[in-house]
Amino acid sequence: MIDEVTNERISDANLNFNSMAAAIKNQSSGGISGTTVLSLTPVEIDGNTYYVFNGDAQKSAMTNSPKTATSKSCDLQVNVTPGDVYQITVQKDGYEPWQASIPANDLSSVPEYLIPLKKVKKPNTLSGTIINQKTGNPLGPATVVVVNKCNGERMEFQTNQTGKFQMDVDCNCDYEISATKKDFSDNDKTVSSTIIGCDGTNTTTELALKPKEPKKTDFTVGKVIRLDKLYYDFNKYNIRANAGIELDKVVDLLKEYPSMEIELGSHTDSRVKDSYNEWLSRKRAEAAVQYIISKGISSSRVTAAGFGEANW
Repeated sequence: MIDEVTNERISDANLNFNSMAAAIKNQSSGGISGTTVLSLTPVEIDGNTYYVFNGDAQKSAMTNSPKTATSKSCDLQVNVTPGDVYQITVQKDGYEPWQASIPANDLSSVPEYLIPLKKVKKPNTLSGTIINQKTGNPLGPATVVVVNKCNGERMEFQTNQTGKFQMDVDCNCDYEISATKKDFSDNDKTVSSTIIGCDGTNTTTELALKPKEPKKTDFTVGKVIRLDKLYYDFNKYNIRANAGIELDKVVDLLKEYPSMEIELGSHTDSRVKDSYNEWLSRKRAEAAVQYIISKGISSSRVTAAGFGEANW
């Protein structure tokens, strides 16, 4: 066995050698005359022992069955019957399995029958790490999108907790990598084919995400925000369509500031008694609060208050 690229001899391979004729007949053929002996002979090369097939041109009558035997000198002899065909399979770690059906005449017609083995091609890989631009620490999990610039193929996946990802790549193509993570600015970079190895190596890269600056706000505890366009029908407290538009602004504000808590107060005019006005304003405030809660805001962050015509 030899390496098909370097022609270097390969040892420690697992080889199976079977007569196809014997398999068809499903019986042994003892006492066959006119056979050729094929030997797996040890050869010393650079201080290492390799085993190679050698065809013995001498034809002799064999009294044993045509099966493998090992002599004290470590020579492996196989009876090769003229006209027969032999199934040979070879397995070797790091190489692709080899299999062929070889006529006996081909095996015995050369001084040395060489079997070329092809190395298993290791994939070229790209390993990346998403890091915090400010601290330099790994950042995860993050969403990474990789685009092969040769064919436009797009791959999206999540990094692990240490911000790492790995993928197989074509060493002849550029790759555009972009990453996103909540509370960080998006970033992207291109990994050029000029730095990607083509011999089964792993290429590494980093992509830094910058933390977003906290939004400045002039909101303070106790600050009053007036909703001028939140109207109700006379003597009713259901939320009208145009009122929903105004309340959606409050929902957006609460989502933007997750720690904010508010009291939503409602007022009425002075056309009826104070007690009724207070009840109606409270019901209107409660309806508005329920609307906000229905949009995904926790009930612990919003309370209702009815003031009637007071504090108007």
